[in-house]
Amino acid sequence: MNNKQATQGAGVSKQIDELATIRVDALFERLGTTKAGLSEEEAERRLDQHGPNEIAEERARTWVHRLFTASRNPLVILLTVLATISYATGDLRAGSVMLLPACAAATLSLDHE
Repeated sequence: MNNKQATQGAGVSKQIDELATIRVDALFERLGTTKAGLSEEEAERRLDQHGPNEIAEERARTWVHRLFTASRNPLVILLTVLATISYATGDLRAGSVMLLPACAAATLSLDHE
């Protein structure tokens, strides 16, 4: 596997892949900069045009949303269905035994959301 195939497999955009293979002086020209960097005026203009170079923060999730997401685990679903069937057939002990690990699994996975 060559370098180009490796970068494309890693989800690198075609534009970045292309920029990685051109000469340095052509790269500076394409990006509109120089070896010394941007002038103060150009940096301010780009800041006004594109905004600050910051990573967007992820929106905080409510505990209800996190609980719902954690409850979509197949093991939690299976144990909940089996516990519901056990309760419906009058076997409270078996239902409780199955519901307890389902609740524990959903609660423990809340931190990973």
